[in-house]
Amino acid sequence: MFDILQIVFYMEKIRFLRYDGSMNMEEKSRVVEQFKKDPSRKVLLLSLKAGNVGLTLTCASHVIILEPFWNPYVEKQAQDRVHRISQTREVYIHRILIEKTVEDRIMELQHKKEEMVEAALDPAARKSVTRLSRRDLGFLFGLNGLSTLEND
Repeated sequence: MFDILQIVFYMEKIRFLRYDGSMNMEEKSRVVEQFKKDPSRKVLLLSLKAGNVGLTLTCASHVIILEPFWNPYVEKQAQDRVHRISQTREVYIHRILIEKTVEDRIMELQHKKEEMVEAALDPAARKSVTRLSRRDLGFLFGLNGLSTLEND
């Protein structure tokens, strides 16, 4: 997805930075410092998986999620990178989704998992939310004929 976005950014002359799993820690640190110090860099493409440990991005004010993750807490963690105590600006969270796609089903699965955790409010329930069951996978890829997860 980042490779596709980069083409558009180049064409529109939008200066951006990229932070992903292909980078070592030194490269990642350099990108974050550049994003913080260079106001001409308005966009940081950040992978949900790569930006998951000890990262603070309070210099940003918008989080745009283009590819939702089935575990809602991974997305919440990404949002929290920007919305920290030292944040001085209002933070906006955006999701760009296409209806009737896997992403639609991922959002439904996220909702279901959040409900499970909120209902249980115990560590065991939280642990079960971090895994995809066979039924979840079948639902996401339309393999088991499920139209919703309400029958679970």
